[in-house]
Amino acid sequence: MTDTTDQTPQPAPQAQKRNLEEVFEEHEKDRYKFNRVIQDFISSLESTNSIIKIVLNSVSESARQSGDEIANFIKTHGKIIRQEKKADTVTQEVRFSLELGKTAIAVLRKAANFSRAGKIMPRSFLVTMISHYDEFLGHLISTMLRIKPELLSASDQKFSLADISELNSIEDIRYLMIEQEVEMVLRRSHTAQFEWLEAKLGITLRKELKIWGEFVEITERRNLCAHTNAVVSRQYLNVCRQHGCEIAAKAGDVLEVSEAYLDRAFLVLFEIGVKLVQVVWRKLQPDDLLAAEHDLNEVCLELLSQDRAALAEPLLEFSVHTMKKKSNERMRLVSVINLANAYKQLGKEDDKRSLLKQEDWTAASQDFRLALAVLDTDYPTAAKIMKELGKAGIEKQHYLEWPIFKGFRESPEFLEAFEYLYGEKPGITTSAPTT
Repeated sequence: MTDTTDQTPQPAPQAQKRNLEEVFEEHEKDRYKFNRVIQDFISSLESTNSIIKIVLNSVSESARQSGDEIANFIKTHGKIIRQEKKADTVTQEVRFSLELGKTAIAVLRKAANFSRAGKIMPRSFLVTMISHYDEFLGHLISTMLRIKPELLSASDQKFSLADISELNSIEDIRYLMIEQEVEMVLRRSHTAQFEWLEAKLGITLRKELKIWGEFVEITERRNLCAHTNAVVSRQYLNVCRQHGCEIAAKAGDVLEVSEAYLDRAFLVLFEIGVKLVQVVWRKLQPDDLLAAEHDLNEVCLELLSQDRAALAEPLLEFSVHTMKKKSNERMRLVSVINLANAYKQLGKEDDKRSLLKQEDWTAASQDFRLALAVLDTDYPTAAKIMKELGKAGIEKQHYLEWPIFKGFRESPEFLEAFEYLYGEKPGITTSAPTT
């Protein structure tokens, strides 16, 4: 027989502990980076948004089926004694036999539950979205304070002797201070949270933020959904009006949360999260400007690739018109090209042409000339430049994936130029798990 016992020398317990500590430390360092903050937020927000339509459609279909079940049950087993119509609602008084009474009540209760779920679920999704935002803000503030601990210097936190006795180092005390500061900020209103950020960073965050009023209304409506069953309060009206929201509702009204409202809430939260991280990142780590620009560009490229130009547009306008300090001229022009492509996707041809005319492209490199030809739908010129660039100009995969080439990829000019360069027809190679 062969001894199958693992003969690999095992590290000493102390070495194992040290390795685990190193792994944890590396994980913590990676977590508290600005690109990780926005990645985690987008992932959470997208995950919830992806199931909203599925769940709401399922609830709606179940409610419809339940309604049909009631109608059939009444037709088969009931006798309508009285019927009353008010507005769009028809109320019926129906008599059932004693034997079927309990069944009738169960059928009616089932329908009522589905009807109520149709109102509760959208409100629950709104609460969940704001929970993602709150988690994001806590992550962002923790990252800020870890990168710039001096931001804690003005803190008036107090610690008990018991708190300090449980800590092993000054670093532990600092992390405790960060934790308590984050908890303190998150207990404030969403408008007060922005005031805290502005005071800490010494900058104005809301001046050019067009969606600020919508953001306030969304967060206040979340409070109503969580605490008053969506019944409008005077506080909701006062806060919204203080921040420029036009509210048609009055105190005592019940606010609905429609699927369209959730779509808009998603867009507003996505936009405000990305913009907030970019401003804070560039303020606290100015030497990391190129990385911040690259991260914003990647987010926008992904949105354009998914045909979500309506969401990419305000982020790219923010990049081009608001965040004017760039690491280099090429990055600035990349933002301009991507914004022009967003305008093209949205059918805003006048905005696209106006934007591009503001730039002097005479000294631009060939890859920018290719982009301009594609944006102008001048595919013969684009194919000519593509051949001139050769294989070294733009990577093969970029021709197949970059959103700017989407329409161009479907043209005979592109197909001919691609085969000329690579000796094959364009196609995507990927891998997928099999069972």
